[in-house]
Amino acid sequence: MAKRGGVSGLALLSTNVSSPKDFEDNLFTPDIYREPFASEAQGELVGSFTPSSLIISLEGIQLEKPPGDTLMLSLTSEVNSTPDGGWSILPNFDLACANEILNAAYAVRETDFDWQSVRVTMFTRTAGWKADRPNSELPYVGQVKVDLGPDYANVDFGGLARLEGDLHVFEFADLIPLEGREDTVVLSMLFVDQVQAPFIINPDGAYVDNFRPTYWETDSTWGHAGYIIYNPGLRLDLRKTNHLIFEYDLTDLIEVYDNGTPEDPSDDLITFKLTNPFPIRFLAEQHTENPTPPEPQEIRDVDHLEIGYFDLLERVVVLKWTNPPLETFEQVRIVRKEGEAPQSLEDGEEVYTGRFPIFQDRDVEEGREYHYLVVVEDCYRTLSQGRRIGIKTDPPQVDEIRLRAREGGGYRWLEDTLTMTVGEKLWFSAIGWKNGTSVNIAPMWEIEQEDGVISLLYEQGDQNEIMALLPGRAVLTGYLPESFGSEPVSLTIIVEE
Repeated sequence: MAKRGGVSGLALLSTNVSSPKDFEDNLFTPDIYREPFASEAQGELVGSFTPSSLIISLEGIQLEKPPGDTLMLSLTSEVNSTPDGGWSILPNFDLACANEILNAAYAVRETDFDWQSVRVTMFTRTAGWKADRPNSELPYVGQVKVDLGPDYANVDFGGLARLEGDLHVFEFADLIPLEGREDTVVLSMLFVDQVQAPFIINPDGAYVDNFRPTYWETDSTWGHAGYIIYNPGLRLDLRKTNHLIFEYDLTDLIEVYDNGTPEDPSDDLITFKLTNPFPIRFLAEQHTENPTPPEPQEIRDVDHLEIGYFDLLERVVVLKWTNPPLETFEQVRIVRKEGEAPQSLEDGEEVYTGRFPIFQDRDVEEGREYHYLVVVEDCYRTLSQGRRIGIKTDPPQVDEIRLRAREGGGYRWLEDTLTMTVGEKLWFSAIGWKNGTSVNIAPMWEIEQEDGVISLLYEQGDQNEIMALLPGRAVLTGYLPESFGSEPVSLTIIVEE
């Protein structure tokens, strides 16, 4: 649906529909693109290519309906740093063939079965860091792999590509023909029942203040970082359609233009296709098992295999990977062995079998060396060669524990003595410090006091809340296991009327 007379496509559908405050929707036409695409100076189309892989880290899928009900479908694997939550480990999916992302049968409830909007949020850039020490976050992925043929064998498109065999590997973000892609690492897609043509709210990638994501919200309630794209959606009734499908059309998704120099491929331009860079269709059906197996395919190992060790509320080794884009993919099997790498599925303890691309091994001890063999199995019981990865569960080393609390738009360090008034609450964080670098920690907490001067929300955690109950004096102490190498931290709290 094109814009007519200055009225946006979505606004034409209903008088109850409106875009976020001070924003209008932008259809995917050249005027919203970055140069040279905006002025259509990219030259002639040389060729269109279909990627073999389109890999993203998925932050979440959320269902929404009026008057403001939401349901977040659980996708992440969490490492707790307080009893109520912690860090999310984001799963990777190759959208070339992600035939099952999650089983969300719990979304169907007696009164919650109809939904009008689905929001999908993903990362579009691969993190430039690794989990190279305990309690470090595992990286996320945004990557596209494509065979561009022999004519481009030595072309890196201005440094955007690296070669992996016959494949060019790009960051997902670097193929988006929009401004701001260098700094915009998140992409949110909303599939809303009243949208009839794809459009984008912020083609410059700018932060959106006062964002009202759905037409039934009367007030702007929150801000949003990253590109915000709307696509046609459905009014869902999960009693009738229990299989939600996001169909990403990868056919000829990548376009190469000659940049006005047809004789010189070295300066050619590459982009997602300009008619619609994000051709995703949202479908729903009643799921039934397919009785016909796909044709056999050459088995492949997992990609982006990462490992991390966490010692927070509990000790856990986390493995994360991307399942191969195979129609015949059945499951991943993981074998663990202490001290040396397992050579086969029989050479060690099998600790995981499943499809979800994250495994948490909680049966670990401090100061050990664990090795894992990660094997792909297809529906014909064919096994891949497997990939090996290992880690030492040495504790994080900390010189000192520091405490800080949020104040205004920033933070202040809590040192020696803190004065509070009865009824006041203070939320604070604990940070480990080693050689001038912060270390994620979750100290245990003790209070020395009389007559219940203060209370504490958690007995252990990287964050906590102090509540001042009665006038008096209390001493709060946070400490770590002796193996971390840090002395305890103490804070004297004076509570006044």
